Amino acid sequence: MPGMLGRIKLTGWSSEEVTAAAERMQSGPLQTRAEQVRAGEAVAPVSGQVDQKPEPTISIPESLVVLKQPITYRAADSSTVLIREGGCSIPAPVAAAAIDQGIGFAPGTPAARAALNEIELGKGGRAVDTGVDLADWIGAQRARLQQRAA
Repeated sequence: MPGMLGRIKLTGWSSEEVTAAAERMQSGPLQTRAEQVRAGEAVAPVSGQVDQKPEPTISIPESLVVLKQPITYRAADSSTVLIREGGCSIPAPVAAAAIDQGIGFAPGTPAARAALNEIELGKGGRAVDTGVDLADWIGAQRARLQQRAA
């Protein structure tokens, strides 16, 4: 590793000679270059890597909802997710779509109690696709954050 001297055993060399040789090979040229940069006689080396801001992490909020029948949606990895009827915690955009479609209800409401009663009586229906794709939702959130940052 540059700038570090390891323990080396060289026959015929004293530790002072080894230190002096290392300084000539590493420290000396670096100090000379630094003095040239400070004096304006040289340009400091620039790393080839450009620091980029990391993509903002988008967290998907969860919402509690009572579903009167099973639903499906697309996860961020494009897989299809099936959620059974009843009370559950699901991504907020999915919960909002289920409520808008009349399939989901806020917990504790009369409509939610009625849906749970229907489920107990076996009146649940077939799975309904909510049409929500979380990858699209995440993309929209990222775009919104980039617009706000600009």
